[in-house]
Amino acid sequence: FDFTKSTIKKAFKTISEIECINSISFHPNGDYLLVAIQHPIIRLYDLNTLNCYTTSNSFDCHTNYVNSIKYDSTGKMYVSSSDDGSFKLWDSVSNKCINTFNRCHDGFQVISACFSSSGNYILSSSVDTVCRLWDIRNGIVLQSYHNCTNIN
Repeated sequence: FDFTKSTIKKAFKTISEIECINSISFHPNGDYLLVAIQHPIIRLYDLNTLNCYTTSNSFDCHTNYVNSIKYDSTGKMYVSSSDDGSFKLWDSVSNKCINTFNRCHDGFQVISACFSSSGNYILSSSVDTVCRLWDIRNGIVLQSYHNCTNIN
């Protein structure tokens, strides 16, 4: 789409999924797109070829729907959050899970997770109305923010 023009244009490429798309994230170089759907497996699309890739190790995957997906500012890692009560850190080159934060909101669904600009911290939110700031270098919660609502 060209938002600088007021005329309606057709999309030049489309991606179709069987399940509802919950979240998307462009790689910083613009060549790849992560797609989180109502399924445990994350999709990685090459936007030049529209080829779809998934992790080869099913043990790395979430066990329930993926709610959000976000690249870090470098594109070297991404984070996913899920209805299974976890968020996961991924290496975007190997597409392998680096670390899983299970029960990070006492088992409640994790609605979203995103990186800080430095890439050292992740802020996660959950249906328990708590947002937590994590230091991903050691897995410690630095701060919890209670009674947060309408957080995506």
